[in-house]
Amino acid sequence: MGVRRGAERGLLRRFGLLVVLGVVLVGAAVFGLLYNAFATLASVLLFGWLLLIGGGSGLENPSPE
Repeated sequence: MGVRRGAERGLLRRFGLLVVLGVVLVGAAVFGLLYNAFATLASVLLFGWLLLIGGGSGLENPSPE
């Protein structure tokens, strides 16, 4: 019983640190998800513009047959 009481006291002493660590980890997870979404959107938009530019230059300068 004495060991358990000591562990409980140690946990209660560091409870604030555990809460801060949990909040930091949740924040990092949200940032990671948002960063992935932003990177995907940026690459899709860039690729779309490249396709439009390539199509426009192909219409303007068709290859000779």
